[in-house]
Amino acid sequence: MIFAVEVGKNWRCPYCGHAQVLDLKRVEQNWYRQRVEGWKGGTPTVFLGAIVCANDDCRELSLWAVLGTVVDRGAREDEIKSPFKSWTLLPPSSAKPQPDCIPQPIRNDYYEACAIRDLSPKASATTTRRCLQGMIRDFCGISKKRLIEEIDELDARVHDGTAPAGVQPDTVEAIDASTRSTSCAKSGTSARTWRPTSTSSWMLTLTRPKYSSSLSSFYLPSGMSLGRRGPSVWLSSN
Repeated sequence: MIFAVEVGKNWRCPYCGHAQVLDLKRVEQNWYRQRVEGWKGGTPTVFLGAIVCANDDCRELSLWAVLGTVVDRGAREDEIKSPFKSWTLLPPSSAKPQPDCIPQPIRNDYYEACAIRDLSPKASATTTRRCLQGMIRDFCGISKKRLIEEIDELDARVHDGTAPAGVQPDTVEAIDASTRSTSCAKSGTSARTWRPTSTSSWMLTLTRPKYSSSLSSFYLPSGMSLGRRGPSVWLSSN
């Protein structure tokens, strides 16, 4: 579990995506021993970390906490055992601000899916699926009975050159991969299903730097790419 940051090292703001070098004046982090007795886990200690973004257009606060235990070594410095639980307090989720060109209902679904991803992967997967379907229907004009059929149609249009300019092959491949499971043991055929743990993280997986497209790229004018050069609109947690 990595919880401490190093001053002087590179860091990317989870709010705006701005890459920056951490400065001592903008970072505070330390362990705080809790003076309580009787906990079955031992003597608790809490690590609290805070970073203020250096981007003048952002200046947001990132805040996180880690729970661990300590061993009292008397006059010597207490030994902190391995931390076992962590929380991101701010920002409240991994969601990134999205441009107004994306319809509000789709943005709302995206924000909700990110907010509940860890608390309820199944619910996040359902919301993410609705977001994905809304993107395909709104921007690509594809509406079928099942989402899987819509993905297949989008894939066909990409390969025959009739898909909207903002939709790239690597994006469709990533969408398809997120919905395809391993081969079915009984039938011996390949089945495509929605898996909660993978689907709830679909947006994060889909929009890491190795992909050139994102939710935003569906709605941007042809020729504009924000996959690597526009982290402020990435759907990513890092």
